[in-house]
Amino acid sequence: MLNKISRRLNLIIILVIILIISFTSTTSKIYNAEKINSYKVDTTWITDKPIAHRGLHNKIYPENSMAAFNNAIKNGYPIELDVNFTKDMNVVVIHDNNLERLTGVSKKVKDVTYNELKNLKILNTEQSIPLFKDVLRLVDGKVPILIEIKGCENISALCCEVNNILQGYKGDFAIQSFDSSVITWYSKNVPEVKKGILINDINDEGSLKSYKKIISNTYDKADFISININSLEDKRIQDLRKTGYTIISWTIQSEDKKLKAKNYSDNYIFDNDKI
Repeated sequence: MLNKISRRLNLIIILVIILIISFTSTTSKIYNAEKINSYKVDTTWITDKPIAHRGLHNKIYPENSMAAFNNAIKNGYPIELDVNFTKDMNVVVIHDNNLERLTGVSKKVKDVTYNELKNLKILNTEQSIPLFKDVLRLVDGKVPILIEIKGCENISALCCEVNNILQGYKGDFAIQSFDSSVITWYSKNVPEVKKGILINDINDEGSLKSYKKIISNTYDKADFISININSLEDKRIQDLRKTGYTIISWTIQSEDKKLKAKNYSDNYIFDNDKI
């Protein structure tokens, strides 16, 4: 008799523990959903107006600088920019992994701290490499932002930190990357955020892998494709577009390329403030 009572008590205890775990898990999911829903998700802008590559830059306003971003804002263009980690894990806005082309200093971004970086000038101007959070303060929702997350050694940490910085940001934005693990990370952690896969040459191994994921039914496929203008007319890409897939082409630097982009893609990223 006592054994039966003991077994019943054990069963009740186990059931109570299971209920507590289930409740905790559900509460956590609700909290996370609330955080995700704090984003303003509107991606109609992705096809509305051409996007300024690294800001609206020229010889006076260098690429990925506050001046170039301000120039884009003044002219009403959405901004494409690049983010990467410094040695001390600050998120900065820079395209190259090495500083030499922009600053003359032959060091990798990942090997310098932000304090070392902030005093370097871009392309012989008075502009310096900005923090991502400072760019968000400048833009402040005035124009949308297309954020390219650069490949790095700790890509999950970079995605997480970019996501943290974006918490509470009221403007429109989307994420893109050549690294398919970025798409996977956002699909798992912040599925509400629109994300695009960057493709350079549709026939290289990495691009083919991304393409195969796009045409599959996996949960972590991209919402749009951002592709090199030279691969734009490929039948596989155009077939995807016919099915309703959004195609963005880059980087447009001439009138003939602009015409091609208009004919074969839904929008384009341009790199010439005269276009």
